[in-house]
Amino acid sequence: MRLWTILKIAVVLGGTVIMITAALLAVKNVNAYKEQISAAIEAETGHKVIFDGDIALSLGRTTTLTINDVQLANVAGGSRPTMLRVAEATAEVDAWELRRGEIVIRKLFLRGVDVLIDIDKRGNTNFDFTSAGSAGSAEDSSSGGGDFLLQRIGDVDIRDAKVTIRDARNGRSQKLFLQRLRLRDANAENYIRIEAAGRLDTGGPARSFDLAGQAGRLADLMAGDRPYPVDLRGTVAGVTVAAAGTVADPFALAGLALRIELSAVALSSFTPFIGEALPAIGPVRLAASLSGTSEKFALKDISFAFDDSRLSGDLSIDLSEARLNLAGSLSATWLDLTPWLALGEETPPGHNARLLNDDPILFTALQGFDGKLTLAAETLIAADYMFRDAALTFGLRDGRLRVAPASARFDARDISGELSVDSRAALPVVSLNLTAQDLYQQALNETQIGDSQR
Repeated sequence: MRLWTILKIAVVLGGTVIMITAALLAVKNVNAYKEQISAAIEAETGHKVIFDGDIALSLGRTTTLTINDVQLANVAGGSRPTMLRVAEATAEVDAWELRRGEIVIRKLFLRGVDVLIDIDKRGNTNFDFTSAGSAGSAEDSSSGGGDFLLQRIGDVDIRDAKVTIRDARNGRSQKLFLQRLRLRDANAENYIRIEAAGRLDTGGPARSFDLAGQAGRLADLMAGDRPYPVDLRGTVAGVTVAAAGTVADPFALAGLALRIELSAVALSSFTPFIGEALPAIGPVRLAASLSGTSEKFALKDISFAFDDSRLSGDLSIDLSEARLNLAGSLSATWLDLTPWLALGEETPPGHNARLLNDDPILFTALQGFDGKLTLAAETLIAADYMFRDAALTFGLRDGRLRVAPASARFDARDISGELSVDSRAALPVVSLNLTAQDLYQQALNETQIGDSQR
């Protein structure tokens, strides 16, 4: 679930109310023409509108239209009969512009919104109105008809909304609860201000968010003929986020060109996002240039700081396959891995002068992703051990990990070797080859690996 999805829902809701407004303003006794209005909208969108409540129309310099309990029927084969239900929708229309044949929505207020987004096994959604409508309607919209109406919307205020996404491709469901979503004109440069607050439930702990900022006009968003500007800041599940730049296709989340910044008091704050336990070290700050799409993206010029450690470099991430694929190169002047080695144990590894603790290693985690990563660190800390000029290359494929080459200096002596792990079997197979230059026997004993970790 992304803010772009929320924004698109707001546009679709606004467009639906506009079509209803256009039809209703043409008649006097609006409640007597519900069936005809519904039929006209169904011809335009492919979805039937159901009016279960009354419609109120107040004429004046500013004409106000209020619709109670309106529903939009779902596509055939959808997971429920209705894809959209609004308890109350109120639109304020400029009567002077209406006389010229133009609909200008000054304010659009929606309360008690219930949206269902069905995604079929081919990736199509029930909000794809272009496939349901006629080709002529789509052409008319692109030539200025529908887009012109969207250009003339003022404030959009959505309260108490629920959005449910059901994906037939993986059987998963997500729920978004919006306390508020407000879009309003910002300045002469035709930007809109955005305010959004609510929580997201993806099956685990719900993640609250509170975001604000500005973006391009709704008309530019729908036109899709230029990169869409965005500048948003706020908090998500206790993590401070900021994103500024452009997106070529916001609805597909493609053509990203953003500078992002994430910060938190502790690295463990990111645990809900990745589903894996992280150490409670901090503060944490990540800054990078983000490009690509929502499924295949790159992080360039990374600056990642946690506690006293600093990492920089580039990463590319591919989420389009069943397993995440990660590739890139990172470097550090100082990198302390001790918090990861101590994660989940009661006493730190240095307590008994061992590099690794006696807890079982969960090699099955290696089956969740593939990748190739190189890591270079001028100083690398692991428990009570300090390595200089460390260089490691990690390769992971189909649950098989290989770390080679691997080299460093320990106690002013060169060490090198390689590690391989095959996690596919019930009992993982681990192979370690190590070459060391004149190490004392005591040092070798201190770095031995316990039987419980083989």
